[in-house]
Amino acid sequence: SRSGLCAAEAQRSVSEQLRPLEVWMDGECGLCRASQGWCELRDPGDRLEFRDFRSAEPAELPRGRAEHEATMWVRDPGGALHRGFAAWRLIMAELPGWRWLAALTGLPPFRWLGEPLYRLIARNRHRLPWSRVNR
Repeated sequence: SRSGLCAAEAQRSVSEQLRPLEVWMDGECGLCRASQGWCELRDPGDRLEFRDFRSAEPAELPRGRAEHEATMWVRDPGGALHRGFAAWRLIMAELPGWRWLAALTGLPPFRWLGEPLYRLIARNRHRLPWSRVNR
């Protein structure tokens, strides 16, 4: 029946909302790990689940290793994948007190500049002085 279908859709929607964003990042990148720590301090609802693509099995990865090397990936509760600046904006939208930044960066000129700036930082993340990881 139609009401049973609507109830199932509503239940699925609620369960999707309860699942965290799956954030795939580079665990060998100091900048990435510092960003993870910053986010975790501001995530009281545990809406973010950070995963290190380097320690994952190939079958676990949402994209190929080369794609993970190039950029951060986020899988939303519905299963859709987002990368780079769009992924960063999704993360900000989940953090109380930082949703305004996600909204602001969706407007011109920030939305035009965000992805190129993100790619520049991601490409050079291992060269940045504060990005060194002690092994």
